[in-house]
Amino acid sequence: MVLFSKDKREKIPSPNRRLPQKAQDLLDISPAQFEKMVVELYGIRGYSAKQIGATGDHGVDVVVQTPKGEKWIVRCKKWRGSVGEPVVREFFGTMHHEKVDRGVLVTTGTFTRQAREWAKGKPLSLVDGKEFLETWKKEKGLQTNNSHPQP
Repeated sequence: MVLFSKDKREKIPSPNRRLPQKAQDLLDISPAQFEKMVVELYGIRGYSAKQIGATGDHGVDVVVQTPKGEKWIVRCKKWRGSVGEPVVREFFGTMHHEKVDRGVLVTTGTFTRQAREWAKGKPLSLVDGKEFLETWKKEKGLQTNNSHPQP
């Protein structure tokens, strides 16, 4: 997974705010704040990322430029439940329309088994809330309760 902007206005959250500790806590922040966390993570990892998400964004919340010159798009889904195959298929269509090298779908929730199966073999990464938050905390140098392999 990859995510961040060098733009200081996009740093989040401030040290005075309570940081999300578990995936469920991501539901307490705004969709824009979640997108900013995604942008920040890409920046930490050395990518150039810009938050786009707004009305009429056509399903593109973040645009990423990789050090190798690839263009990626990211869609951030702030959902309680599971993201299903129809959402993944729709995003894959957006990737083709935007003519990008890779797509990343990040959710605060989870993905159904069918969604994960459908995404296999495609230039598409699915990142659930738990995986996102563990990676974000690791990259920010924060303590995590579980140690799982990172994407």
